[in-house]
Amino acid sequence: MMVRGRKRRFAFFSKSLNDLDLESEDKDEVRSDANAALIQLESPKPKMGIIRSLLASVREKLITAVAGKASTYGVDKAQEAIQSIDLVQN
Repeated sequence: MMVRGRKRRFAFFSKSLNDLDLESEDKDEVRSDANAALIQLESPKPKMGIIRSLLASVREKLITAVAGKASTYGVDKAQEAIQSIDLVQN
């Protein structure tokens, strides 16, 4: 997939992240890793291994952060964010 398509999906992920009911610290950590992945995507020679690793970390943090949430709304939003990460990775 072209980098441009990945960047569009990344924008969708960022919007989904804003909708999640995460603790501030968790959201900051996820956003930091996501931004680092975006910087790699924008580089002249993106390192896909680094991007995959960062996105896997984001995915894991989202799963862990939402695991304790009982709200169906929170789970649905987390699933959307995780699916968008999976699309960016592929």
